Amino acid sequence: MILLNYIRSRLMHGKSGLILVVGEQRSGKTAIALRIAYEIDHAFDIDKQMFFKIQEFAGAMHRFNRKPLILDEAGVSLDPYEHMTITQRVYNHIIQTQAYKQNVVFLCLPFASEIGKQHRKHVNAIVEVQRPGVCKVYATFKWYADLSFKPPRSMLIEHISNPPIPLPPPHIWDKYRSEFEKQYKESILNLQNDILDKKFQGKGSLSKDSDVVDLI
Repeated sequence: MILLNYIRSRLMHGKSGLILVVGEQRSGKTAIALRIAYEIDHAFDIDKQMFFKIQEFAGAMHRFNRKPLILDEAGVSLDPYEHMTITQRVYNHIIQTQAYKQNVVFLCLPFASEIGKQHRKHVNAIVEVQRPGVCKVYATFKWYADLSFKPPRSMLIEHISNPPIPLPPPHIWDKYRSEFEKQYKESILNLQNDILDKKFQGKGSLSKDSDVVDLI
């Protein structure tokens, strides 16, 4: 896998990696991120190195060095009123600490564009997941000497389909399916309830069907 060689090469030269894993829900983003993390570090511990809450992920950045870390759906437990401010702070933190921490950070997102403009130039690769085990890998190129703002360019370097990327080992995947997937679903439900509470706070009731539709 070209992506694995690329990540290992960066670590060998004392550099970190910021990898976006993008694709629609249920496309297999998490499985691919977990498999790549395991290939980088066979001692990968899903309990300590995978996160759904962005605050917990930020704390983990201090505890690890040269390790793969996964933030799944990049802070799904945050409601929209808090998401942008906290997310941008954490992205700043990742960028500022990567030079000496050298962790390989995987951000699982629906769209690459969810990364703020000022942080996009720090992304090293994008994995576009099309379906379970099948993905396209893009390398990013920056305009280091240009003072004007230009987004990084991306170039397709690998299309993995036959054979597809295998699932993570059972001790990782089974634990994710039995425990972590439940946490993710609970985070989604809690998020929806929090949004409804804040939107209708002081209104007295949820009588307007159109308001509910707008939130879903």
